Amino acid sequence: MVSTNAGRISATMGAALFVPGPHQPSALTTAGGAVMVSFAAEAVAQVLKPDPIGMYKDNFMIGIPANVLAYRFPMQGSVINEVAEKIKAETKK
Repeated sequence: MVSTNAGRISATMGAALFVPGPHQPSALTTAGGAVMVSFAAEAVAQVLKPDPIGMYKDNFMIGIPANVLAYRFPMQGSVINEVAEKIKAETKK
């Protein structure tokens, strides 16, 4: 949950970076902080409940393609992130 919410914040701040204005430095800082929080939450989750196959599916099969799309289309990053999270949730059933 922490990692998912941090991803949402990061995607939203990534979109905010492409809108010119005085908020850009704080958006960059917030996005970077959210990425670090997400990484730390995933690391703690793997230590407490190891699931290398699930981590591979979530990060390499779904996460990386979603990040590539979000980087290419930053204004749609939040939508791309939510779709990726729904796909992750469906593959865990």
